[in-house]
This record gives sequence, C-alpha cells and structure tokens, in this order.
Amino acid sequence: MSELSNIKITSPQYDDVIPSTGNTVKLTPFRVGDEKALLIAQQSGNNKQMANTLKSIISKNVVPINVADLAPFDLEYLFLKLRAISVGETSKVGVKCTNCEASNEIDVDLNNVEVIKDENHKNFVKIDEKLGFEMKYADLDDMMKVDGENIESIIGLIAASVKTVYFNEDTYNIGKAEQKDLMSILNDLTTTQFTTIQEYFETMPKVRKDINFTCTSCETENNQVLEGLASFF
Repeated sequence: MSELSNIKITSPQYDDVIPSTGNTVKLTPFRVGDEKALLIAQQSGNNKQMANTLKSIISKNVVPINVADLAPFDLEYLFLKLRAISVGETSKVGVKCTNCEASNEIDVDLNNVEVIKDENHKNFVKIDEKLGFEMKYADLDDMMKVDGENIESIIGLIAASVKTVYFNEDTYNIGKAEQKDLMSILNDLTTTQFTTIQEYFETMPKVRKDINFTCTSCETENNQVLEGLASFF
C-alpha cells in the first residue's frame, strides 16, 4: 500500500441550527465528489435524483442528523449553508425585472438567507365540525413532484402530508394502505374546504431572502423575494 494512504484530509467545522427543531449541528464543506454528484444530478433534470443527491450530501456533511426527520425547508436551508462554506458565501442569481422582465444578475449573500416562519401556520386543519387533519411536512421528493398546473400532483402532495385524520370521535393514522381512501376524501372536498388545506402549505416556513436592485435595462427599482432552493441558483 502506498504511503499516500496515510494522508488524511481534515475539514473545518461550522456550527448552525436546524430551523424546525432548534438543534445545533456541525457542518463541514463539500468534497469534490459531492460537487461532482450534484452536477450530475442537476444535468439529469430528474427531480428525484436531485432530491436524493441533496439528502446524501447533507447526510455526509452535517452531524448529528437524520435526513429522514427533516422538513423540506430544513434541507433547503442546510444545503444553502453548506454551499456558502464550500464554494463561496455569494451566489449569482438571475432575477427578472418586474417591469420589463429583463434578467438581472444579482449577488446574494447566502449567509443572510433565513427560514421565515408564519405565525398563522398550524399543523391541524379543521375542515368542518366533524372532519380534521393533523398535518406533517412531506418529504422533499414529494414536494419536488408537484406541478402547479396539475391538480392531481397537488392532491398527491396533500395526501403525503396528512399524518392523522380525525372524524367525529374516530382517529385514523395514515400510512400507505390508507392513501387511496384519503385521496378519495380529498377529491370530495368543496373548493372552500380544499382552500383551507392549501393555507397550510402557503404559510409553511420558507427559505427566503429579500432583494433590492435597479434593473440594468429599464432602471426600475425592484423589491423582490427569493423563496425556495431553486431561486438561489
């Protein structure tokens, strides 16, 4: 065995906090192999592969942690923090002007990105006097499957986010076996009742950064908000 095998690379560690739990964790920068895997996932255009790669990178570079227990916004936040300590605190982001729609390249400080929590966000959704849902944060895979123009994908995400169904005095814990019946219940809701559930997602904590810039094309002053992981690349 070559003596080179005795060389061990050490990496600096940085303290941070998981947004949903407040637990302290330690972050270490990406390795070259991580960046290669990320690039391959990005080029594939496959959301599932991208989600699995993000979770794999976070699992290897954040301790102590179990990625299966993390909310999607936890994963997004931790990945952005890992990127900041690995390849630079600033990310160049293309943002369209609200007036002329010209793309502007904006420098965003990833260290100032925060998870914003809405005080109206609740994990219990009351449909009517008889029916209510206890909600949970869906897996990142489920979040990335959603097509805003496809109602079935939205209903699928809602179904994946229901932990418990309460009906009168009965309680039903939701697993894979109950998904089909749950989907039927969701499809039978009125538009008003369905909107009540959507509010759970609209008020869900989000990775967010306010940005202000002057459009290089029309000189309009822009005040915009970046939300979600995709907005920062």
